[in-house]
Amino acid sequence: MGDNMEHNEEAKIFKTSLYAGEILVKSGSETYRAEETIKRMLHSKGFTNISTFVSPSVIIIGDNDADGNCYMRNIDKRGSNLARIEYVNEISRGYVQNKITTDEAMEKLKIAANTSPYHYWSMCVGCGLGCAAFSILIGGNYTDFIATLITSILALHLNEIINAKTNTIFLGNFIASFIVAIIAFGFKKIGLGSSLESTIVGSVLPLVPGVAFTSGVRDFMSGDLLSGATRCIEAVMIGIAIAFGVGASLTLANTVGVM
Repeated sequence: MGDNMEHNEEAKIFKTSLYAGEILVKSGSETYRAEETIKRMLHSKGFTNISTFVSPSVIIIGDNDADGNCYMRNIDKRGSNLARIEYVNEISRGYVQNKITTDEAMEKLKIAANTSPYHYWSMCVGCGLGCAAFSILIGGNYTDFIATLITSILALHLNEIINAKTNTIFLGNFIASFIVAIIAFGFKKIGLGSSLESTIVGSVLPLVPGVAFTSGVRDFMSGDLLSGATRCIEAVMIGIAIAFGVGASLTLANTVGVM
């Protein structure tokens, strides 16, 4: 009975640490941050001989003192949520300092994984305003501001919907960029927007994988070559999808003779 209870408690500790690492990776954290968080949480509970393998698609942790025991979690979707990373950091610090129990840490992590400090539409509007302001910086005027505000919000929303239904990063960015470029062209035709280039560039800005590419470079610099290569390739693929989507829409407009 005692051995079973000890094994169950050990499993809870490992699963809680693994879950913390999973949330960090899903939220766009660097690989070394996820590894350090996992190790610190386990070290605080007496597991000092730990092996970890963290990549953007899978996390594996094991206890070298207990051969054969390991825990693994597949990661199918990733994004960028800096607030969620900060939540997990706070939870892990409290756990390491023994301010919260393993069960409490797991419950807090579940809440952190499913909450956001901002309402979804508030983030969309904030993103739209930032993109619209950027269109002004690259030569647009107030009509381009309005057109970009609408199309950038639509781009973000479309991408979120498509990514929620599929694991293919290429498809969501391609379709979103294709549709918003068509809409941007339509706005210009009706007089809402004087610079098509400013509107399109501002509209696809929410899709640009800046955080993913930066995290990939930081992984390279910290020696995590596999994770760095994976993140950078993913960022390049997203960039290609955006370019293909915009290019396809302009080609279609030119083909039907409305350009």
